[in-house]
Amino acid sequence: MDEKSGGANCTQQQIDGFRGIVNYCGFHDLGYCGPDYTWSNMQEGENRICLRLDRALATPEWSARFREMKVYHFVDSTSNHYALLVTDPGTKHQTRVRRFHFEVQWTKREDCKAIIEATWGSGVDLSILKGISENLRSCAAELSRWNSTVYGQIPKKIQDKRNALNALALQEKNEDLSLEINRLRGEINDLLDNEEIY
Repeated sequence: MDEKSGGANCTQQQIDGFRGIVNYCGFHDLGYCGPDYTWSNMQEGENRICLRLDRALATPEWSARFREMKVYHFVDSTSNHYALLVTDPGTKHQTRVRRFHFEVQWTKREDCKAIIEATWGSGVDLSILKGISENLRSCAAELSRWNSTVYGQIPKKIQDKRNALNALALQEKNEDLSLEINRLRGEINDLLDNEEIY
């Protein structure tokens, strides 16, 4: 694989200097899954330059100890560098239960107020601690359901667009998709702004 696309060629002296340090330290490249390049100048057409600038290196001892490690390149919508994730695919990750958080933004919507009024005190004795606790749990559950329909699509849209961005980055080595990649980055950033406001 060519580690650069577009722009002037790197000098042999720069390449030899980097390789010399890698060899001196006994490092080897861990390889990767995902797009070939890890940096882009975010330009379009003939002005676009892409490089495999970022990489994960390790010593033979480290690789022997962590045999199953994989390196993934992920396109980021806000940076010209791709993120590198070094992970052990054999490790089981526990899914955490999300705690309820009341969002101040919700108070600006009348339907939120209606949910609280309809849920609070419905058939529960509010004069005892258990009743208050059940009321809070019930109200939180209703607000969570409401939130997922009103605001909850933003994280899913962001993830879908990030997946599409990674797919485009994988295809880019065969064709110039810089216009589409930059458009998608803009859409993701707009969604991130909306999520932050929310």
